[in-house]
Amino acid sequence: MPFEKQRITGRTMDFEKKPDAAYVYFMPRGEDYVPQWVRDALATADIYLYKPEKKNLYSFVGAANEFGIAGLNHTQTRIFADGLNEKGISVSMQWLPDSKFPYLQSDANKDNRLFLNWYMASYILGNIASLDEIPGLFAGANPTFKVFEIDHLFGKAVSLPFHFNVQDAEGNSMIIEFEGEPGAERGAVKLYDSRDAANPFLKASGALTNYPFYSEQVADYELFLNNHKGISPVNKEEEPGQPQEVNGSGLLGMPGDGTPVSRFARTHLLMKTVYTNPESDMDAVGAAIQMLGNIAVPIGTIAPFDEPTEVGDSTLWSAVRDHKNLKYYYYDQHNNQLRMINLAELVNETAIKSIVLELKGNNDWYYDTTSELKS
Repeated sequence: MPFEKQRITGRTMDFEKKPDAAYVYFMPRGEDYVPQWVRDALATADIYLYKPEKKNLYSFVGAANEFGIAGLNHTQTRIFADGLNEKGISVSMQWLPDSKFPYLQSDANKDNRLFLNWYMASYILGNIASLDEIPGLFAGANPTFKVFEIDHLFGKAVSLPFHFNVQDAEGNSMIIEFEGEPGAERGAVKLYDSRDAANPFLKASGALTNYPFYSEQVADYELFLNNHKGISPVNKEEEPGQPQEVNGSGLLGMPGDGTPVSRFARTHLLMKTVYTNPESDMDAVGAAIQMLGNIAVPIGTIAPFDEPTEVGDSTLWSAVRDHKNLKYYYYDQHNNQLRMINLAELVNETAIKSIVLELKGNNDWYYDTTSELKS
């Protein structure tokens, strides 16, 4: 959000609904970025993962998804889709089909331990205090991040292609993607830094959606702007015969569908908000929640082409991050009551803790004010 005093960011998580699909965790300092049982399970398939000399330097909170990966039946794989660490760094992991990574699954062995893309958010949250540290992870002939994606596991095909949006407490962003030429097996990392003058749209909003790749999203958005000159939150001038200026007319033509391209454009346009100086943190968080509501995908508004009566992807949960006060807010699809974790109060805790991120209603999904109206 483009606020002058607060540093607030947020995201929606859009996926097909599954039981126990997500957990909210507190991760203390000194933990491995990959659960040991996952390392052991993958080793039985001759997949050996990078293991740093030191374990996590920083504590963090965040939401981890359960993707129902073949052969990994444990309910808590700790594949973090989102989080905020004690240094004010957040990471959002999002789906990006057609990603191509520098290394292949066949490259991974005991003597060449590679970095699994599933756990990039976890590693960054636990070990990165500044965006300036990220390029070095991929640099040189023998980088820290020899990133690969698992394509088969225990006889079944697997595909979890991701890109990442990393944001700091100063209002900067860095997008991490892995892209290759058509037909190529391997790709290369691409970094987009909001501090680079070549990325004005990233600086303006820090926004990222899913496919296509960021460079293509920007090109599509530039084309949209060329076709909608002057589109902005400012109402168009009152026309003759109208009783007043039409509220919202400045953003007339803003796309409203649930495609990633439209949501990318909509996010950038809404981030032109003239509301830049909230009086309180509550006001700032509330404004961020309103923004996310405009990006969210309502349940039942997307159905697969070959299963037209089935519910497809929708917004399962949303998170709002206060980078300066280290507060992590979240709410889910059927329980919009805002929940908050104050990381500042947890930084010295030493045990992993988790909460099921409810994806169904419970007894606390509303506050009953009936008694306040009784005589």
